[in-house]
Amino acid sequence: VAATLCATLCLVGVSMRSRSQVRADQRLSSSAFFEPRNVSKVLRYHANRVRSFSLVDFSTRCAKLLLHSNALGINLATLRSCHTPDLDGVARLVHNAAADDFAERIFQLDYLRPMRQTACRRQTEHVPLLEQLHKQGFAQVNDFGLDVHALQAQSEQILGSTRSMQKGEILFRNPIPALEPLLANTSLAHVMRSYLGGSARYDGHSLLHLNLGGQHDPSISAKWHHDRCGRRLKLFVFVHDVTRHDRPTLIADGSHNLWYFLYQYTDTSRFNPNYVQAHYHITPMVGQAGGGFIFDTNTIHTRDPEGSNQTRTTVTLEFHAHAKIPALTDFSGPCPSYGSKGSDTADLGQPGFRNYPQESKFTTVRLHEG
Repeated sequence: VAATLCATLCLVGVSMRSRSQVRADQRLSSSAFFEPRNVSKVLRYHANRVRSFSLVDFSTRCAKLLLHSNALGINLATLRSCHTPDLDGVARLVHNAAADDFAERIFQLDYLRPMRQTACRRQTEHVPLLEQLHKQGFAQVNDFGLDVHALQAQSEQILGSTRSMQKGEILFRNPIPALEPLLANTSLAHVMRSYLGGSARYDGHSLLHLNLGGQHDPSISAKWHHDRCGRRLKLFVFVHDVTRHDRPTLIADGSHNLWYFLYQYTDTSRFNPNYVQAHYHITPMVGQAGGGFIFDTNTIHTRDPEGSNQTRTTVTLEFHAHAKIPALTDFSGPCPSYGSKGSDTADLGQPGFRNYPQESKFTTVRLHEG
């Protein structure tokens, strides 16, 4: 079942490819997911919806709209670059291809709402950091301009003795005053707003400490995946130098433009490493203390499961576009990552940041109908 339906999902996005290429994609699609047995149950549940459209008609419309796809979803870079000839046509195409309601809602929020037009206008700006985000889905930063010694001292104080006693992934959300200049940086806030397409909210930070020794990382973060949130940004600050041996984040270049057929379930967002490495160029996020990177968590990414160094410590900050989280309350997704669902901070964002104002309790977004 998984092989058949994954192949079907691949075929519906075929635009201008030879028969031999289609056959090759069919063979690969059966192993595109990390847990194909679990995925098959999800696809079986949604089988009637997936099969409810004409493959011939779908492929013809894909060709007319100059869209490309793979076994995981449709590449909508033309919408990101604002050169699509027929937005309504793309919307109808996606409606036919969405294997769950969450996937269709993500499309409506990230591609169809009015804020997209703001993103289109601002995409013409020549800001290197913003250009990298649009092109690759991530931007590496050598120095965020923070007091590195203060950042390290405050991180050490939070970690205390836990860093040597507890194995695996340790997460803290304690205040870190050394981050304040970063959140007050107006140039950085401009990049966040421009990429997200309008006002942005700050959803908090976490201090992440890995203590795995030389062992293989079995966690879900060490599997190739997207975060099931659609377009949002995370910023990583390196507390110490991060090398290729420190289990860095790995990102599939350009995968941020992929709209996935399925968003609602964790298993359908975890992918086979062989499939990812065969279809994308992979870039490790390495750099010096005080630097780091910004990336769109819609990219296919992972934490390198192997590494010879004992530990790694980073700070992660999270940002969403205004009006997105309120429109996702009907779904049990992981966005935002911080705060209890239903609390003011989870619903509205963190208070007290001029560059990233909280949302109004009455925020609404008009979704595309058709």
